[in-house]
Amino acid sequence: MRPRKQWMPGAVIASMAIVALACGGSGPSSERGLGEVIVLTPTPAEATCLNAAYPADAPEFGDDGTIDYESLDSGVGVFDHEEGVGASVESDSNVRVRYTGFLDDGCVFDSTYTRDTVSSFQLTNLIEGWQIGMAEMREGGKRRMRIPPGLAYGVAGYNRAGFVIPGNATLIFEVDLVEVVQPEQDTPPG
Repeated sequence: MRPRKQWMPGAVIASMAIVALACGGSGPSSERGLGEVIVLTPTPAEATCLNAAYPADAPEFGDDGTIDYESLDSGVGVFDHEEGVGASVESDSNVRVRYTGFLDDGCVFDSTYTRDTVSSFQLTNLIEGWQIGMAEMREGGKRRMRIPPGLAYGVAGYNRAGFVIPGNATLIFEVDLVEVVQPEQDTPPG
């Protein structure tokens, strides 16, 4: 038969003190209010920059301060390098695009040009800033979008499988709208 473990009062008291300090309490003279919670945030991850692999013939970041963005009510800025003449994007469209995503310091964090591909997306599956920024864009158009953090990945940022966008990042996209595929409409038989 195994002996019963005995509680060690010192360990219990030390544990309670650690919990009390972590919760912001240090007794009745605490300057913090009851129920206040200390929030510890992780150290932000470094952004994944693909600039070394970015092709020379792909859209450049340049001096973003010289871009004459049209500021939409949402806070998204758009600038058309070239207006398209094809089908117009609707809120539930599927789009085929070539794009580059930049942080506002010029870091390339994602690009179809580094993969030599065209990407297809359902517009409603993209961050809100893309949905707003692509509204009314037409096939063949080339647009630059400046998306504030609240319409992108916010305070948390994005970090999955080594793909990192830091929290509170303003995102800048160069988008070439290759094709708009409108959703199929149900047609009554007849």
